[in-house]
Amino acid sequence: MFIKERRKEYPLALVCEVLQVSQSGYHKWLKNKVSRRTKENQRLLEIIWFHHNKSKATYGLPRIYAAMRKEGIGVNKKRVARLMKVNNIKAKTKRSYRVQQFRIQKHRQVKTYLIRILELYQKTKSGLAI
Repeated sequence: MFIKERRKEYPLALVCEVLQVSQSGYHKWLKNKVSRRTKENQRLLEIIWFHHNKSKATYGLPRIYAAMRKEGIGVNKKRVARLMKVNNIKAKTKRSYRVQQFRIQKHRQVKTYLIRILELYQKTKSGLAI
């Protein structure tokens, strides 16, 4: 595509020389048709995106692969994984909330400290100062 865009501004020979590409190789590349595997990958990718969007991005590889198998699409799991990775298709994960241990310990320390202050305050009010 780069060469095609620059052909209007510069001679083809110059652009090919700078990019270290042969002119005959460029012309052959232009005439090449899209391969069967590339077409199949595009078709599979559309199906993957369909299931991913249908699940509101919660389906990852295992569920998308299972849905494809259920539809009768015979495809290798590794191929689906590769297509998902290349196109950055990932499932959203919910983060579980867990109270961290140090917060619980800190809470206990503060609670103990406040209880101790209240006890001392009561003793000073009643005249039993330490």
